[in-house]
Amino acid sequence: GGWAFWVNPYPESIKAAWVQGSWSLLLTFFMSLVLEAIAARHRGRALGFALCFVIMTLWGGSYSLHWLAGTPEIVKTILPGFIIGSACSVVYAFVLQRKIVT
Repeated sequence: GGWAFWVNPYPESIKAAWVQGSWSLLLTFFMSLVLEAIAARHRGRALGFALCFVIMTLWGGSYSLHWLAGTPEIVKTILPGFIIGSACSVVYAFVLQRKIVT
């Protein structure tokens, strides 16, 4: 939420920060559950890893939420979180796949 506040003009920055912060909290919690379920179901196969990455990429884009909220700088707002979240999800999916295989 802090980055969303920084890159958007005031007073829209307050709403953008709440939208991004709330979405990040929910996304982190639910994506962990989804990644664990996919990893357990696919037992270390490459398909499980690919599904984890694709789902994170599609679900992680909060563009529509910011569009509905009227965020002026949508791409600047979501890009850092999208990159960091995607990287963390890929690493987490990889670790989960390795744990299940061994």
